[in-house]
Amino acid sequence: MKTTTSAGIKQQRNIGIDVGKSFLDIYILELDRHWQVHNTVDDIRELRKTLKRFNVSRIVVEATGGYERLVVEILAEA
Repeated sequence: MKTTTSAGIKQQRNIGIDVGKSFLDIYILELDRHWQVHNTVDDIRELRKTLKRFNVSRIVVEATGGYERLVVEILAEA
């Protein structure tokens, strides 16, 4: 059986996004880091740039009556 270690491998990040009509609450589990952005095209595009700095393996977005569509569409482009 061949085993590997995590030495030399970038840690993957899990991002959680709590969606509201006006704001998105962003949380990076492994870093215990959180912040808030407006649920607008410009702010979500900035968020996309910010998230590119991390080795993101998964983004979980709360489904909230359609308010999540914009963030899902923009982040899916990346």
